[in-house]
Amino acid sequence: MTPEDLDFLLTAAGRALLEFADGLDFSRTQVVASTEAVRRVDPQHAAAAIDVVTARARAAGRIRGADRMVLTDEAVQQATAWPVAALRALRLSSRVVHDVTCSVGAELGELVRTADRVVGSDLDPVRARMAARNVPEALVCVADALAPPTRDAVIVADPARRSGGRRIHDPAQLSPPLPALLEVVGGRDHVIKCAPGLDTSVLDHRGEVEVVSL
Repeated sequence: MTPEDLDFLLTAAGRALLEFADGLDFSRTQVVASTEAVRRVDPQHAAAAIDVVTARARAAGRIRGADRMVLTDEAVQQATAWPVAALRALRLSSRVVHDVTCSVGAELGELVRTADRVVGSDLDPVRARMAARNVPEALVCVADALAPPTRDAVIVADPARRSGGRRIHDPAQLSPPLPALLEVVGGRDHVIKCAPGLDTSVLDHRGEVEVVSL
């Protein structure tokens, strides 16, 4: 999604286009007809609107309040399922928390339910704007996860584990790289989501490891 697409989708006309697209069927047998219907209304922003409404459908049951959020399919694929995010948020109750890889704000939505204050940041300005819109209770800014602008907040991070549609297994190839992230947050409380198959012994990590299965 481009900055211009997001600008439009946040206007009254953009919300109307999303409402129109949301009423269509994008299942395999109807996707061509529904896509053409949206393009006839607004060919310039049709792709972005379809991405949002189909991402909302995929996020149902995975992200609480997804039907009201501005999402992308890529962001939904990376998002933590809400029961897991809620469990993590519960453990951080009454703390000041900074999600340094907040993306579109799925995790922020759970953190604001329990934390004293919540900060979110993302390196992508468009995703940061989406997060700010999706979770207005959080303070969201553009920042590198390896240079967090907060000092005393608990750091929450979820490094990207896919590139070009393929899963990454090397911790050093995650985004941000896990060894570098651990070095940055090592002096403060932190929670980092990792793939369940990760060999933590190669990281010389001495903290708690929690495995959650749904």
